Amino acid sequence: MPELVVHSPVHIGSGEKLTPYDFVFGEGKLTVVNVSSFLSESRERAEDFYTHASRRGFSLKDFLTGEEVSAHRRYALRCFKEPKDVSSAIKTAHGGAYIPGSSIKGALRTALACYFLSRGDDEVWEIIKNGKDNTDIRGIRRARGRRDEKMAGEVVEKALFRCGYKRKEGDRFTSYGDAKYDILKLIAVRDTPPVPPEDCLEVSMIKVYSFNGARVKAKGFETFVESIQPGSTFEVEMLVDTKFIARAEEMKSETRWIGLQDKLESLFGISGGEGEQVIERKVLTVIEEACRFFADKVIERELSILPEELYVHSTCGTVLTEDLKNRGKNYCSKCKEGNLNGSNVIKLGEKAKEFYESIRGKTMLRLGFSTAWYSSTVGVMLDDELLNLLRRKFGLGKRYSSIFPKTRRFAFNGEGVYPAGWVELRGVGR
Repeated sequence: MPELVVHSPVHIGSGEKLTPYDFVFGEGKLTVVNVSSFLSESRERAEDFYTHASRRGFSLKDFLTGEEVSAHRRYALRCFKEPKDVSSAIKTAHGGAYIPGSSIKGALRTALACYFLSRGDDEVWEIIKNGKDNTDIRGIRRARGRRDEKMAGEVVEKALFRCGYKRKEGDRFTSYGDAKYDILKLIAVRDTPPVPPEDCLEVSMIKVYSFNGARVKAKGFETFVESIQPGSTFEVEMLVDTKFIARAEEMKSETRWIGLQDKLESLFGISGGEGEQVIERKVLTVIEEACRFFADKVIERELSILPEELYVHSTCGTVLTEDLKNRGKNYCSKCKEGNLNGSNVIKLGEKAKEFYESIRGKTMLRLGFSTAWYSSTVGVMLDDELLNLLRRKFGLGKRYSSIFPKTRRFAFNGEGVYPAGWVELRGVGR
């Protein structure tokens, strides 16, 4: 069975936040407490809790004893810095951490889209730009500002992945708007088996940076998230509907699955008549090639924006400057510390480049929160003319800035700094 090997912190959120009412921080650990269990144990302590909880600045750390924390602990994660709150990772009903199949499938979809666009002829690009007559594929040039922003992605989806259908035989108009006729419906990705949180999760700090050539500055506050830590491994089940594909000629008609066989041949090299094992191997081989192609394109784009001489404070992520009051070259304006050196300083550009070089050429996907715009769109395949058209149509980035997007997010975990969300897909073609 294929595996996902995590190379940098991955956060896929549940939509919930942990607050000081939910956890205790100390000795490099964030311990999440089952407060309901604690409140049901002793009426006297429960009343005491409600009295103190209404006071400003309340936290479980100052209220619970060590014995109570141990008795009602749900799980404890490595955490290098005390957070104000933490975005919770998605978990099963029984508390196991996992990677949703929908997240994996979405990343595969983006990788496949870019790979197919790289092999697409002029006709495909013409449809994406200007649409197709007698269909509901409008074309990006027909977009009308921000209200049609979602439509741009749908145009690519329809042009690449959708088969057509008609309401009745002889109808001139062909629709590509029904996801039921999406060719990637023939590939299913299951949720990974759950893993105990303490075996795979940690608390990472996400920091946002704005790049403008050699000028870089940190933006906003630190965001703390439960993330899957580097080195974690998950099994993932990928299923190809080989029986349906083998019967593609039978499935298509004048009104349904229009263009099915042509798409199977142009995208996966399946011409018809192959056995189910051959079909599966061809599909999985294309997936591997697409992941490597897309990852290398994203890596190339990310490396182009990273300056070499960029020092940040490992504790808060602030870009360090040269202090004019003799406090040292590496001065943190947030922590008001100077003469920083050694483990307190991270050379961000250098570390990021080392990381990207270590994963270059591998079958990589990028999942979850804090991934760059180029990692979740087909942006790496757009020429300057089309990118500028999209920016004008949908107001992407600052109007007069040649750099887009300008921001990047990095994950700090106390041991290093990473571009977030990178996982390796191993054993797909076996």
